[in-house]
Amino acid sequence: TRAPKQQRCASRPAPAVARARAAAREEPHAELAHALRVTTWNILCPAYKRLTADASGAAREADDGGLWRRRLERQLETLVEDCGDVIAIQEAWLADDEARALLVGGLEARGFQVVETPRTGGRADGLLTAVRRSAAEVLDQSSVLFNDCADRVAQLVRVQAESQQFLLVNCHLLFPHNSNSTVIRLRETFKLLEALQAYRESVPGASALPVVACGDWNGSLQGRVSRFLRSQGFASCVGNGDESEACRYISHRNHHGELIGCDNVWILNPSASRESLTADWRRAVFAMIEAKIVEDLGHASTAEAFAAFDRNANAVLEADEIEALIEELGFTGEGSIGLMPGEVSELVDAMDSSNQGEITLADFRSWIDVESMRDAYKRVRQATSIWEEDGWDPTQIVDTATARAAPACAALASTSAAVAGEVIPGKVELDECALDGSWPPDFDLSDHLPVSATLRFA
Repeated sequence: TRAPKQQRCASRPAPAVARARAAAREEPHAELAHALRVTTWNILCPAYKRLTADASGAAREADDGGLWRRRLERQLETLVEDCGDVIAIQEAWLADDEARALLVGGLEARGFQVVETPRTGGRADGLLTAVRRSAAEVLDQSSVLFNDCADRVAQLVRVQAESQQFLLVNCHLLFPHNSNSTVIRLRETFKLLEALQAYRESVPGASALPVVACGDWNGSLQGRVSRFLRSQGFASCVGNGDESEACRYISHRNHHGELIGCDNVWILNPSASRESLTADWRRAVFAMIEAKIVEDLGHASTAEAFAAFDRNANAVLEADEIEALIEELGFTGEGSIGLMPGEVSELVDAMDSSNQGEITLADFRSWIDVESMRDAYKRVRQATSIWEEDGWDPTQIVDTATARAAPACAALASTSAAVAGEVIPGKVELDECALDGSWPPDFDLSDHLPVSATLRFA
């Protein structure tokens, strides 16, 4: 898992290393036949790159055309010469026509197929997946729009490499601004797996394909998103079972100056996954609603809660009563887990089994179980010594919410025993300094390091 000696603590590989890699692509070593290098890299959008340490009113690199052009040209050289045959790029500046033309046009002119997905909400950046035509081919692709408070998106790209197909995921989850961010990132992950499952069901043969999930996950390998991915059968390329390496590696220096390892490539082989990726973000949110009903409102039963929310006492809940409940419990707006109007509507629709705009007690019970949450919340409080005056923190109950969203895999197959067509993670290429927990000297192409993994097909 170590980088070659020439790369250690260097801002970029030496030209000889880049040439050796290019030669390896043209004439693969016998033991690496059917191998492919995959890279994930957040290239830091110029619209977000601060030119001073002061975050308040600071000038951005996007204001200086000379600066961002020079950096983007250097990034393009690195992408083409030093990165993999399949590259997942985050924070591409797609809203600027000149920057987009320089990056997308530059990659296409150098032999790449490029798939673009702008973020929603008029954000400046988006995702790019670039596939080197000499090594692989894009068969189809779809964009996943989370439609959440962070306007995040993801890509699903079906790739053909020689005789092998796989599904590439490219994503960029929310930055951990506060305690609510973990919940939002989990919700994004649930939505991503829902989209992946829908794709598997709609495309013949897709359920038998391995998944290679790349991106800026904005959380560590010990965090809740990583733990959830492992519970669903995903295996991390970084570390590849070496917990000591997984604990100390870094790939990002954030705007607070903190060094964290958040960029990674995950593998999900068909033999290691559930028959159905059953993640349901709505179940997770309803579990959190249950927790708030117990903690803030003190209701002892589901029927009691239903009666309290039935403001007009007509024995059913209308959409506006559910929407008022969600707002009253603090699930919308600033400082919350940031449910958007469209997401609230999805929650209401989920409860309305008759599609008549009226939610019965039976409908309510199918999604809300106050009694079970009271028991679970009591166990959480006892285990963590949470006292009343501490207030409500969504992370206190997030593990229960995650379990509601998607049960863990009962049995996981080892990637070392992959069946024909599955992916065996190989060497991860990351600067030696980063593997040991320090930032490489003089690296200024981005606040993220490119992370590459060699994947071998069984």
